[in-house]
Amino acid sequence: MSRRVLVIRSCAFGDMVMLTAMFQALAEGASETTITMVSGGSWSRPVFDRSPYAGECHLLPSMRIPFALSPSKRTLARELRKSRWDGIWTWDDDPTLTFARRCRGDGVPFHSLADVPLDVDEHSVDHFLRFAGAERGAYLPRLTVRESDLADADAWLATAGLTDRRFVLLQPGNKKTMRRARRDRPSNLKYWPEARWTDVLRGVLDRDPDLVAVLCGVANERDLNDEISRGLPGDRVVNAAGDLPIPRLLGLFERATAMISVDTGPAHAAAAIGCPLVVMFGAMDPRHVAPRGTGPIRIVYQAGLEPLQPGQEWWAENCSMMGIEVDDVLSAWDDLRPGV
Repeated sequence: MSRRVLVIRSCAFGDMVMLTAMFQALAEGASETTITMVSGGSWSRPVFDRSPYAGECHLLPSMRIPFALSPSKRTLARELRKSRWDGIWTWDDDPTLTFARRCRGDGVPFHSLADVPLDVDEHSVDHFLRFAGAERGAYLPRLTVRESDLADADAWLATAGLTDRRFVLLQPGNKKTMRRARRDRPSNLKYWPEARWTDVLRGVLDRDPDLVAVLCGVANERDLNDEISRGLPGDRVVNAAGDLPIPRLLGLFERATAMISVDTGPAHAAAAIGCPLVVMFGAMDPRHVAPRGTGPIRIVYQAGLEPLQPGQEWWAENCSMMGIEVDDVLSAWDDLRPGV
């Protein structure tokens, strides 16, 4: 039995990765499943395409624009309504839900996340699995790295002089450090001081004289990476900001010894590929959104929170990135190292 499923959600990088667990649940019991996705953001397609069940990925400029004011939404809805779907799965925010209903033809089963309330402290992956009718923990997020991704990553490693060298990836930035504004502004809840990143990087390199650090990020984060690596041996630190389109980055996750990151989409992708990972959490509750994958993962958050109380609101009020010390991250790294 084959199955054709339409999933409609405009989501962040990490959300798209977590959705791949739901895709596996939707494929359960079918001999062949093809999932068509409607999302937003140019990065959506390369992430979605690396799910084993990926079909077409339609990109909209914005899901927030009302249906009546969006010609692209109206055109796409007419096109999708012509197809016979085995089910449409969508999210409960109003612009998305309205658009999804316009894509529905007669007799097509329709599923909204509003019908599956989130349990307290339930992980998003488990929530998505229940939405798809599967049990919690039934599947992990999964991305398939293509041979072309590995070839591109290997070519870049050769250019950077890293062929046959062990390297660790660092992801100090997040979507708010991509913007040209003060990194330490109050709204940047995932900011961790550059000096602390420098001390972590120095500690990692001191522990392993053969290891090289590759600092990730977009082009606007090159200065951030330069500040972090200032004073460290130039032959052991590579500033890769702006050099890592998503396919290449996924290939590097396959080749890397490990990754140290703030809570970002790339951390979720690394976990889904099985790259060993240390990931830092501030105001966002890791009980709800920590990366999941087949490799070893160490979560770092502010010490002294025990006993933990339920709820994201409690977490946000009591935990911040500034509460994480350098020794906390290096301790997690030391715990991870024997397995890598």
